[in-house]
Amino acid sequence: MATQLIFDTIPDGNDPQNPVRIYTDGCYDCFHFGHANVIKQCKEFFKYTYIVVGVCSDEDTVENKGKNLMNQEERAECVRHCKWADEVHIEQYNLFNLYSQYNLYNLSK
Repeated sequence: MATQLIFDTIPDGNDPQNPVRIYTDGCYDCFHFGHANVIKQCKEFFKYTYIVVGVCSDEDTVENKGKNLMNQEERAECVRHCKWADEVHIEQYNLFNLYSQYNLYNLSK
C-alpha cells in the first residue's frame, strides 16, 4: 500500500511547473561522453524533468574504485558544465553501502 501512495505523488512529467525530479550519481572521473549520455537519458525520461546529479566523494571512490585522477571538486565542476544536469552535489556518504543496505537500484550504473 505504501508503494501506491508514493507513486500517486509522482508528477506525470507533462507540467513545466511540476517537473519529475530524477536523481543519478556516479564518480565521473575524467568526465566523458558516456557520462553525459547517462545524464541525457535521465533528462529524456519525461517531457519535463529536473536532474539532480550526485558526485561521489573522494573518500568513497578511493574506498570502492581506487585512486581518482581528478578530485571531487574538479569532477563536480565537470558535471556542472553538462547541459542536462540541473543540480550537482558532492555526496558525503557512502552510496555504494546505501544501495546495498536498502537493495536499491540506480539507473546510472
